[in-house]
Amino acid sequence: MRPLTATKDAIANIMRQHDVVLGYVFGSYAKQTTTPLSDVDIAVLFRPELPKQKHLQQELDLARAIRQLLRINHVDIVNLTTASDPLLRYRATINGQPVVVVNERRRLILEIQILREYEDTKRLRRTNAYYLKQRLSSAT
Repeated sequence: MRPLTATKDAIANIMRQHDVVLGYVFGSYAKQTTTPLSDVDIAVLFRPELPKQKHLQQELDLARAIRQLLRINHVDIVNLTTASDPLLRYRATINGQPVVVVNERRRLILEIQILREYEDTKRLRRTNAYYLKQRLSSAT
């Protein structure tokens, strides 16, 4: 798989063609730690005027276009408008690399909101992990 530095502009152009106003690449592709089995993880925010009913079709079309560009089998698209998992949203935006930023102010507002959600749910994630570990150890 070609490195992100070689494909960033092409990915950004594809995102813009699919109504993306804020787009990130995250995961192993962004960290340049891919393996032959790696997928590409993309997080997007569509332009506000795009009806929500059209988001899924845009996600599918975007994934197909990026798969064709990179000649890979799997692209995961995370819609930042509908994704509810604070950890996923955090990994996508805070740990990811911005590829398309139409409005810098909007990016900052979103990232601050996501960071707050992540921090607000940190204790809950720790508690869940603790009880999961307890259940797993008692099951063996």
